[in-house]
Amino acid sequence: MTNVPDRVPAGPRVLVVEDHALLRAALSRFLRLKGCDVEAAADGAEGLERLAGDRFDVVVSDVQMPRLDGPAFYERAVALHPYLRRRFVFCSAMPPPLSVMTNPAVRFYAKPLDLGDLWATLNEMLGEQQL
Repeated sequence: MTNVPDRVPAGPRVLVVEDHALLRAALSRFLRLKGCDVEAAADGAEGLERLAGDRFDVVVSDVQMPRLDGPAFYERAVALHPYLRRRFVFCSAMPPPLSVMTNPAVRFYAKPLDLGDLWATLNEMLGEQQL
């Protein structure tokens, strides 16, 4: 792993979409400690509500969720905000669906998450976008 800063400058806005409350809270807390401005949603439908009224720099989303799963959430989010196409990280305890595996624009991490690896990916994504 490369040398990754402890904090991203300027506090990027991150939307965490996760149906498991404890993981959603833990991931949100971790990102806040790293200097991010974090909003959280319990599923893709709630995530779309957050996206409708706000702008986020990156989205970290579970794949399997009630009401609206990760891949469907991604498609609708990108239709709403095309700039998010390359700013999605999916996480799941299950193998990713084909739509996630074959999409070169998104990243995928297996649960349990390695927060150091996830943080390095977010830094890389945010750096590529020159935020």
